Amino acid sequence: QLLLRASVLKGAALTGSVPKPVTPISAPAAKTAAAKTPAAKTPAANAKAAAKPAEEPPPPSLLTPPPPPMEDWWLVRDAQGRTGWMLAGRVDVDVPDEIAVYAEGQRIVGAYLLNRVFDPDASTSDHMVPQYVTVLSPPKAGLPYDFDQVRVFTWSLKHHRYETGFRLHPIQGYLPVRVTPATGIGAAVFNFQIANGASLATDPATGVTRPASPRTITYAVLGSQVKRTGSDLWPIPIEQTEEAKKKAAAKAAKNNRKP
Repeated sequence: QLLLRASVLKGAALTGSVPKPVTPISAPAAKTAAAKTPAAKTPAANAKAAAKPAEEPPPPSLLTPPPPPMEDWWLVRDAQGRTGWMLAGRVDVDVPDEIAVYAEGQRIVGAYLLNRVFDPDASTSDHMVPQYVTVLSPPKAGLPYDFDQVRVFTWSLKHHRYETGFRLHPIQGYLPVRVTPATGIGAAVFNFQIANGASLATDPATGVTRPASPRTITYAVLGSQVKRTGSDLWPIPIEQTEEAKKKAAAKAAKNNRKP
């Protein structure tokens, strides 16, 4: 079980030191810095230089240093209750194969049992099939959130397979995901945190990023129905990525061109 995530400069957690940033210098600037004091020019040379077009500024890639490489560490807890920090790239969350195949290239941060439904045609010994809530994130380090997708897998009694009963994406979500499993005919309840605005707080000592003013979002699952509940029913901000915005803009432009 993943409990807490920390993002640090790559190698810093192992060496205990933070690499100093290196600012690239553009080729024209480097040449100017290395050159000696220029000699006096003749009037003809000055006229020739004035006739030359002005040099274009160097591309931004030469002036702006790339972001430093980051790596994620997870505070994890195993089945025996032992906890410790592990490098994210070497951790796989153990989830049922039946829902792991629907990850769609994303990293499953957690999968939590909600309830069980009865299907007389199910292959389980008691014909009771578990339903899950999962949280997923892109396979990328250094993100300012723990997950960007919440997905509930419900069991279809008609098709006898898992289907997506609920999906919330893209958001900026934070652990922990708290689940109260269903008892008897009652509803299962789960909740998670999102930021209340863009204000985030990063602990410089640990690299743990948390929302400065978190909101707790709660859902109830009864059978295969997912319904929002709890005291916070305000709209949930959907944080579109730049790639998603470009795709949406291209799709809108294509639709506008149609006769």
